[in-house]
Amino acid sequence: MGYGRLVTLFMLIWVQLNGVVDCQGNRVVNVGAVFTFNSVIGRVAKVAIEAAMADINADPCILKGVELRIIMEDSDCSVFMGSIKVFQVLQKEVVAIIGPQSSSIAHMISVIASGLQVPLLSFAATDPTLSALQFPYFIRTTSSDSYQMTAMADLINYYGWREIIAIFVDDDYGRNGMSYLDDELTKRMKEISYKLALPIHANLSQISDLLATSKLLGPRVYVIHVSSDSGLAIFSVAESLQMMTSDYVWLTTDWLSTTLDSSLPINRKSHHYLQGVVGLRQHIPRSSKIKHFVSRWRAINQRDLVHSRLNNYGFYAYDTVWMVARAINEFLKEDGNITFSLSKNLHEIKPSALRLEKLKTFDGGQGLLTKLLQTNFTGLTGQVQFDLERNLIVGAYDVINIVQGATRRIGFWSNQGLSILPPEMLNKQRKSVAYVDQKLGNATWPGGKTEKPRGWVIGTTERPLRIGVPNRASFVEFVTEVHSTHNITGYSIDVFNAARELIPYGVPYRFKTFGDGSSNPSYDELVRMVAEDAKIAKKITVKKDGKDRKVRACVIRTMADEEKLKIERLNRLNLGIWKMQVEDFLYAEDFDFLQGGISMKPFDMSVLEGELLDRDVLGVVRSTLATSISLQFPEVDTRVKMISLLSWEYKLVVSSNLKSRKWVTFNDVVEIFGENSRIIPFGTSLLTSNDYPNAKVRGRGVLHIENRNKRRMKA
Repeated sequence: MGYGRLVTLFMLIWVQLNGVVDCQGNRVVNVGAVFTFNSVIGRVAKVAIEAAMADINADPCILKGVELRIIMEDSDCSVFMGSIKVFQVLQKEVVAIIGPQSSSIAHMISVIASGLQVPLLSFAATDPTLSALQFPYFIRTTSSDSYQMTAMADLINYYGWREIIAIFVDDDYGRNGMSYLDDELTKRMKEISYKLALPIHANLSQISDLLATSKLLGPRVYVIHVSSDSGLAIFSVAESLQMMTSDYVWLTTDWLSTTLDSSLPINRKSHHYLQGVVGLRQHIPRSSKIKHFVSRWRAINQRDLVHSRLNNYGFYAYDTVWMVARAINEFLKEDGNITFSLSKNLHEIKPSALRLEKLKTFDGGQGLLTKLLQTNFTGLTGQVQFDLERNLIVGAYDVINIVQGATRRIGFWSNQGLSILPPEMLNKQRKSVAYVDQKLGNATWPGGKTEKPRGWVIGTTERPLRIGVPNRASFVEFVTEVHSTHNITGYSIDVFNAARELIPYGVPYRFKTFGDGSSNPSYDELVRMVAEDAKIAKKITVKKDGKDRKVRACVIRTMADEEKLKIERLNRLNLGIWKMQVEDFLYAEDFDFLQGGISMKPFDMSVLEGELLDRDVLGVVRSTLATSISLQFPEVDTRVKMISLLSWEYKLVVSSNLKSRKWVTFNDVVEIFGENSRIIPFGTSLLTSNDYPNAKVRGRGVLHIENRNKRRMKA
């Protein structure tokens, strides 16, 4: 009897233990995480991910009875190592992968994850091209650089700078970010004049050489788009090269705010060389959740579990884990099971150290991806939702200014523009901020000045000003050449140098003597030579020299901005006169060959130069359009196409108006029948003197009308 009871008890224990083991085996969900542990972002992200996993597993309202297990691997800031680590993670049958923070690694891992139908959620890879259809399983859980570069372009436009120098890290993150910034600046009639690429692991010597080269150029507005782990070295070198002075403007993307937010207070005091830098930081609305998490982070810091302060990417990493947990929860409610199957193509691969033949495809990958994209909850970073390109819908930034080592916020940027009010407050007020209403707080610039820097100087590599000097035999006290040294001296030269010192920027120049010194030279001959030289320079400007073309285009754009162009603003009734004034402008500026489009460019002008010149003229044309008209043709990229579309559009508009109005103006007639028409039958319609002052009205009929070219039209 005792033996039977013992056997029965043993069997019960055996069944129960087996049941527990099976239950535990089926009730664990693996999620991978691949990123660089020892980095500014990685040090914070690792702790934030672990904290989120602990909170989820302790919460009885989510993943009931299911343990979330996150398997983390270090990519060591290497595309090669990142690829190997993701294979190791995938062998653990993970349903999703969190990371990486590097856009270059994300490009590679996205292809691998898509092949096995495993969603990849990155909390820090900001390269806009990752949203391409090429990477269907990639989800960005932070802001895309497409938002950030729009914010940067608006910031440059707000201060009125036209040309900038871009310094960026030479990888996918840097190159694609600058490409988007270039596009955004072009929309605002600005440009990146020089793009200077730094190697991924640039040393101080390489940084110094690049910055020294940039000093020879004219623009003094720099945009820095590099890694948060190495970017501070740029400013340290810039200070040693005397480039943190009042002549310079330094703008940064959010890498700088990430670096400073992560720095311990004792380290921030050594960042004196950042004085006057203006940058961006991802905007996170204030909330009780943020306040609680920051307090919790301080406690973790005090226990010496993390050696970094909290930056915004820590918040995004925390929310990303919750995002995955919520999606898995919804997926299990519908499907109930998580299954994997061997891929036929991979199964046929010969065994190797990577054991690729063991990799399995996640059968529910598409379903989980759908659940992830349907995410809608309020996290630490605010409302968490995705757009059609699988990007987090946020796109708001703080504008920060570094003053005496401290980070000071001077405003905000959102899709409503720049403002001193937080985006959430603007949304509550439902107030649209137009450009004229955009405003930022006062900034302190390098050198400690609060006055906005001009943003340019005449670069030492620019063509010097050539000054003709008569080498006379008489009146040598005014100007003469010292034969032993060939120096030019005299009263006139002293006056010139005194005047030059009053100019707030340097002007490169070179004296060129005229005459042999034994007799007085002919001034007529000097004038003739200057005139001939001017003609040659004019041809070079229009046809060959890209830099001079930019200068002329800049002058023309400035005239347009200051409304000094003698071109009326186009409305719905003055198309003929407007076209005539545009043509006159082209002839006056020697751009008449553009009348026939790029195909009519001079033989010795490249297609690219012709397209750039046409683009400049198109910008002037756009400046003469009413805003309501310009917004109708945002994609038009040539002047000829713009003129053609406007002509067709507004002939139809005027034609429609003629049928519905009682009175007809002279401009209406010109738009329908053309300026060269001689006889126009008006029927019983009348032109009143109020509609066109030059029309002579007699009774109920029109005697004659004269347009600006004095062509007579009889009714």
